[in-house]
Amino acid sequence: MPTHMRKHKLVPMSHVKKFWAEVALHGGAVGLVLLYLGGYDTWLYLRGVFGREADMVPFLAFGLLAGLLLVGFFWAKRRGVRRNFAPIIIGVVLGMAFLALPDGAFPGKRIHISQYMILAFLAGAAFRLRLDGAALFVATALYVAVLGIHDEMLQGLHPSRYFAVRDVVVNALSGLAGTFVAYGFLASPADKREGRAHFATLLRSRFWPIMNLTMIGLSCVALVLAMQQFKGIPVPSWVALPLIVATGSWLLLGLDRDIAPKFRASGRLIVTGCALIAVYPMVSNVFQIEFN
Repeated sequence: MPTHMRKHKLVPMSHVKKFWAEVALHGGAVGLVLLYLGGYDTWLYLRGVFGREADMVPFLAFGLLAGLLLVGFFWAKRRGVRRNFAPIIIGVVLGMAFLALPDGAFPGKRIHISQYMILAFLAGAAFRLRLDGAALFVATALYVAVLGIHDEMLQGLHPSRYFAVRDVVVNALSGLAGTFVAYGFLASPADKREGRAHFATLLRSRFWPIMNLTMIGLSCVALVLAMQQFKGIPVPSWVALPLIVATGSWLLLGLDRDIAPKFRASGRLIVTGCALIAVYPMVSNVFQIEFN
């Protein structure tokens, strides 16, 4: 096949190499969340040095990111590797629009847009080792949204930070923009049909798996909203109970047994990430840490 007609496909990889690649990529994604915790201090330092001009840093960072994406796309095109241009453009346009969402009183928070778009690309690369098509897109978007909740929960426990529902939404939407970009670069046009078919398998599952997944999502939202109501005091542990029950049911009862193994593993990773969100109110309560 001529080089210019070459399609982007998964490179065969042994199970051991795939496992360690997944560990490295998912570990890198978690590491980025921990790194992002220091972003506010960095912005304060830059503002102390450069004054209000530092408020332009998030816009410059986004412009640099968009430029790198454009270079990456045309570099791949010159090598004959097919990419999905439309999702990349959608992701960049959404990212530009989402720059208006963070709290205007803290302009440095606009850096979340670029940060979570990068995080989504890394997470997408990790899931691409197992998934493609619609399954890749949905798994990446959900996983980054869950990591964004962890980011804000950690800030709520930090003595000089604070938790904000608005920031949770911004993180999730920025991750969605990044998911479009990651999908455009990573998804294989030849494998879209397979990805949609396996994702549809989940949607056609029996009543209880779908109900359980719905309860997990609603429990995450309920816990995020509840944490906002307990700011300034140690959070009671009982607020995490619905999420513990919902995620425990999925993980312990094997409600995903009808799904293909490679999709099952990715789903369990996301559900485990949801389950770990329940740790924060318990830590706050046990150690009597005020949630900010």
